[in-house]
Amino acid sequence: MQGIARTGESDKASFEALMASIFAFDADSCSEVYGGINGIKFGIDALIQVLKNKQAQQYADSIRYTISILQVEKLLRRSPDINQILRSRLEQAANQLTYFDGVTDPAITGKLNDIYLDSLAKLKFRIQVNGSPEHLQNQQNAAKIRACLLAGVRSAMLWRQLGGTRIQLAFGRRKLIKCIDSLRELAQIS
Repeated sequence: MQGIARTGESDKASFEALMASIFAFDADSCSEVYGGINGIKFGIDALIQVLKNKQAQQYADSIRYTISILQVEKLLRRSPDINQILRSRLEQAANQLTYFDGVTDPAITGKLNDIYLDSLAKLKFRIQVNGSPEHLQNQQNAAKIRACLLAGVRSAMLWRQLGGTRIQLAFGRRKLIKCIDSLRELAQIS
């Protein structure tokens, strides 16, 4: 998301994994949600850098987005009407995937943009995205950013469903580092 906001570019594999995660309604595992570990390698690498305090300043916006996304997920949980609209609209979009060139097709990101605006944007909390005005004002980039925010809320829901809390994210650094290192080793990510 930061890449799109700042340069208009994104890591293709990561973006595709995020978009696919939005449509993984009844996945049996986290790996299924993201299409395997390699689909989220970029995020894993960034998270380990933040947790180990190696480049926390470089990822200051990502940290702020994470906290904001967790807040949006919390508000969504407390808004069954918006949650129902979100689920219904995502299911409709999922049924139309076969007509497009994959989950990263501009028509799909456009639909996800509209779904975001019709659901999460109606919550009282807004996420402020920082970036280059020329890239933020580009309609395709704005749609991709909102689709990424939607994927972020999907990930926050999964985090909560698996027992994760904001406190664990803030204060469970050692345990998270250990889990991520094990995950990277298992997937042979260097």
